[in-house]
Amino acid sequence: MSSLFITGFSGFIGSNLLRRIDPRKYQKVYGLGRTQPAGHFPENFQFVKGCICDTDSYARYLNSCDTVIHLAAATGKAMPAEYFKVNTRGTELLIEQSQQSGVKNFLYVSTIAAKFADKNLYYYAQSKEQGEHAVTGSRLNYAIVRPTIVIGKEAVIWKTLSNLARKPVLLMLGDGTARIQPIYIEDLVDCLLTILDSNYFSNEVYELGGPEEITFEHLLKRIHHLYHAKDPSVVHIPLKLLSATLSFLEKRFYSVLPINAGQLCAFNNDGTIEMNRLFRVAAPQMRNVDSMLQQVVPASNRAVLVSALDQECIAFSHYLVRRNPSRYVVDKYCEANATGSFIESCETNHFDRLLLSLAVAHPGLAKLVDSYTGIFLKSATVRNKWILLLAIMESSAPSYEYFDSPDSSSRSLLFAQMIWQGMVFLTCLCLSTIVLTPLRVILALYSTLMGRN
Repeated sequence: MSSLFITGFSGFIGSNLLRRIDPRKYQKVYGLGRTQPAGHFPENFQFVKGCICDTDSYARYLNSCDTVIHLAAATGKAMPAEYFKVNTRGTELLIEQSQQSGVKNFLYVSTIAAKFADKNLYYYAQSKEQGEHAVTGSRLNYAIVRPTIVIGKEAVIWKTLSNLARKPVLLMLGDGTARIQPIYIEDLVDCLLTILDSNYFSNEVYELGGPEEITFEHLLKRIHHLYHAKDPSVVHIPLKLLSATLSFLEKRFYSVLPINAGQLCAFNNDGTIEMNRLFRVAAPQMRNVDSMLQQVVPASNRAVLVSALDQECIAFSHYLVRRNPSRYVVDKYCEANATGSFIESCETNHFDRLLLSLAVAHPGLAKLVDSYTGIFLKSATVRNKWILLLAIMESSAPSYEYFDSPDSSSRSLLFAQMIWQGMVFLTCLCLSTIVLTPLRVILALYSTLMGRN
């Protein structure tokens, strides 16, 4: 009976794979990771604490293993050097140790981004592609899997897309025409188990996606519709300008930026698969987009979701007073938005809607919008909405108490707070001017051209 060695088994894909592996098929299943995952595992499952780059922590366990499943990777927004250290060099070290230990089969989970035509700034994709080269250059019997977007309740990409799609206005990066082929996590795990059980280690690359191809914009619209039962308004953000701006800011502010320029590559590269024998076998049982969305957003959860204006009120309250609004405040805010003619008379162009969406999306972005509109665009809809909400909270219990607290008794402390707030405002103003002014010009030109047509 053979043994199995898995890296990254506490991650999203790894944890779902471990839950499905039949322990009766293996003498031992070793899982390498930095932290032991919670939960109960069969007796023949053993956690190995260590890092993929530290071969001493796991080398001896490979001696009894026939097959390695390599899932560990640096993902998300990491430093460029970290991607290559873990995804490239870590893979090379694991392969070298596997060959020395007599491992026969090597399953490498890569990414569909490895074949993107334009990944100049996408260091994650570059590092995974180099990891693939290390696999294909080895003496091992290998199978390389390139998943597309993997949808699941705990997937980071799902949480990101869900948060983006749930906003009142959908901010679409680029023109939204990039084609994608999302795959549900359980369907991906089925494919990985098929490789193991059917010995698909014949030195092939298996690109794996779901049975349905759609555009990025279409996917986000379907998610939005699932939450709100209506189609969203869409504002397209010029992707080249945003990528160039992020690339410039990364040189000095990389650690504080929420994303990097490379992560935007998914919005201008098609993420669809090429036909292969594994996909042909698995496709008939795979879930389409609607089915997988039903899995991650159950009807019971959708029934209690708040309206777009409710979400807007809650987001603005967190920004203004760092507290949740009462139900009374939310109701009054929604009522005023429905009847307030002064809001309807405000700007309703693309840039105005963009500012509103950014302010709802995150308190940090709201700070940038606040500083920019406070100087350059005091008539912005978002400012009028903030004023409206402040007026409601100041005249309502218990929220009026937030505004009646006494100032600091220490003049020096009060002065220090004023200096700090001034520095924060100037920093936000500079950053927002750099980012938002070009967007304002571009969207104004876009509106002009559309008006002519």
